[in-house]
Amino acid sequence: MESNISHSEIISNFANSIKDKSNFDSVKMQGDFYYYDKYKKKNKYDVGNLMMASHDLSSGNLISSIKRLEYIINKQPEYHSAYLFYIQILIKLNLEFKIEKTIKNAVKHHPRDSLFLNLYGKILLFKGEKFKALKFFERSVDKSPHNCSFWLDLAFCYFTLRNLQMAELSLSTAQKINFDHKRCFMLSALLFQEKSMHKETLEIYKRAMELYPNDNGIMTDLAVFYLRIGKKLEGYELYNHINLSKRINLYNLIDTEKISNDNNPLKAIQNLEDLSKFHITSKKSYNILVFMEQGFGDIINFFRYLPYLQKMGHSITTIVSQDSMIPLLKCLLGSEKIRFLKKINYKEIANFDLKTIALNLPYILNTVNKPPAPNKFNFKKLEKNKVTLINKLKKLKSNGKVVGVSWKGNKKHLYDESRSINLKLFSKLFKNKKITFLIIDKEVSSKDRNFLKKFSNVLLCDNLIKNWIDTAIIVSRLDKVITVDTSLAHISGALGVPTKILISKVPDWRWGLKEKKTEWYKSVELIRQDKNGDWESIINYLTNRLEFYS
Repeated sequence: MESNISHSEIISNFANSIKDKSNFDSVKMQGDFYYYDKYKKKNKYDVGNLMMASHDLSSGNLISSIKRLEYIINKQPEYHSAYLFYIQILIKLNLEFKIEKTIKNAVKHHPRDSLFLNLYGKILLFKGEKFKALKFFERSVDKSPHNCSFWLDLAFCYFTLRNLQMAELSLSTAQKINFDHKRCFMLSALLFQEKSMHKETLEIYKRAMELYPNDNGIMTDLAVFYLRIGKKLEGYELYNHINLSKRINLYNLIDTEKISNDNNPLKAIQNLEDLSKFHITSKKSYNILVFMEQGFGDIINFFRYLPYLQKMGHSITTIVSQDSMIPLLKCLLGSEKIRFLKKINYKEIANFDLKTIALNLPYILNTVNKPPAPNKFNFKKLEKNKVTLINKLKKLKSNGKVVGVSWKGNKKHLYDESRSINLKLFSKLFKNKKITFLIIDKEVSSKDRNFLKKFSNVLLCDNLIKNWIDTAIIVSRLDKVITVDTSLAHISGALGVPTKILISKVPDWRWGLKEKKTEWYKSVELIRQDKNGDWESIINYLTNRLEFYS
């Protein structure tokens, strides 16, 4: 009879037989007895606590499950199944501070395991250490050459490093293993966009949607593609069909230590009704929970929709995952009646009628082709207690024109290699000695600092920047901004400072593919690459124009 019992029933039966579940040593011992009784042989590993960890997880007791798995790994670091289970939970909870350490230890104890090598490659990739990541992806395919997903990870890493030839070669290997793998379609579409083959790209996405009609990843990529090529209605509408939990990491916004069956904010948020066009046209007033997008630039760009929604008679509460942005957002006109949260607890969720994500609002509010203007800043609030900084900027301005610049974005951004510019090339702009160039960046490497010392008209301002409010005050005093596609572009655009954004041939979707101006900010001019990777033509063009700017 027992052979017909399901795996979950076996675990449940074992869990019910344990009297003191908090005594991990005792649970291990009872697990050993259970295993021997069932299989008539000794077990090398702590199967008792592994089964109890599974039971804890299914019961909603995440913290107990984590502690139990940590106990196993500390005692038996060679226990492969315990590492796998533990890593799955950490990834689900997005506990970044534990994920990297755990996977690194897993690789240490299982150096030939292709999955652990692959996972560590992903950790490095998302940390911005793409060349290191490449080595681990290469090792993973070497150990498991018939794993399609591993080849796709290798291909994508090459893609982020702008080695498109190797990306295509790795993709072709993956296609030979499983041509219809969903990520084969997704990566093929990205590579076709690099060649401006938009008709072919759309055909790939349509085929992928036929095979995977409700896949959130494919839907997201297709929505972004539609927006990039100017099909805004299709793009925004498709975005509204993507599951919220797949777009926002809810685990970052709640207290995970308090999750239980009776206190589960994740389920409460997911059960909260989504804001739709119907609610907007109903002329009722709602208490709406709005999740902001996760990038700094996205937050500044899309905040304009919240006061717009609030003026329609709704009460707006927003959760901002990048909570360092909140003081700056509170300085925007129209933010006075917006409630800001860093995290949300279970009891609070019951106060809301509806939920949405900021990027859903253009479609819901019928502003797809004409977004609201960015909210202006309340300078009285922005500049409060900032006399010292303002006086330093006045002194700087007395010497002539001041241009703010940034040649690089955050290296952790997956596509940073396509949007950042080599400093040596970018520095051609500095030859106009009548202009003071201010580096608007807190993270300048020692190598770049030493390089910049040769330019007497280039100043670092990282010592002036303690927060986003300081950044906004500095930018508001500039005569012009020249930057790659970073949060600086959005701050200067929102402030109305004349801004040139240098963008790649296949840029972020919001800049489109052709226009020199943008609907998002009136003061912004888009300077586009004509060819993939060709920043030199752009820098030479700007250098010649700056010669006459003084």
